[in-house]
Amino acid sequence: VEWVDLQNEFPLGNYTPGYELIFGVSRDDRSPIQREWTDDERQRAQGYLDAIAPLRARWPDLRYTVSYTSILQVLDLDTSGFDLAEAHIWLGPLPPFSERTAHNPAMRMEGHDACARHVELVDEVYWDDRETWCATLRGWMDILHGWAADRGLPLVTTEGWASIHYDTHPTPSGRDPWDYIRDAADVAVDHAIEQGW
Repeated sequence: VEWVDLQNEFPLGNYTPGYELIFGVSRDDRSPIQREWTDDERQRAQGYLDAIAPLRARWPDLRYTVSYTSILQVLDLDTSGFDLAEAHIWLGPLPPFSERTAHNPAMRMEGHDACARHVELVDEVYWDDRETWCATLRGWMDILHGWAADRGLPLVTTEGWASIHYDTHPTPSGRDPWDYIRDAADVAVDHAIEQGW
């Protein structure tokens, strides 16, 4: 075991049991991750991170973390129990890319053609303004790299870069739909290596 990720992409509702307890809303309500948190919400969120301590007492030789994605509010929580930082950076759900490419409906599988629609829109949106989208991806990587460096935590990732749900569908340009996935990964991996991830 290299490390234990106690909570995947905290505090996303689809992965966080107790999301309702932290924020007082259903897991389908994404508004808490798009606004500032109250002091009570922050305290309850901190309780998730504090769960590392009893695990460390039982299994002291393991390394622990809670993986994060592009939710700025978590960056202010106390991570003194972490042994490393695990960042999952996805271009797909980042605004405004997510809105312009219908990423979130594809991720939630809303309708039989949601993923195909996302692939079509990515073909139009990504390649027309590739440098902007690559800069957006690198910008989020820089934020999480700085956050980890400020805490003296080694930074790793086990997933990320392009879109979360994707598939082979015809594109308006005739381009291989997987070119986008490969291109975003090339950009991100090169940037991660430059930063010393």
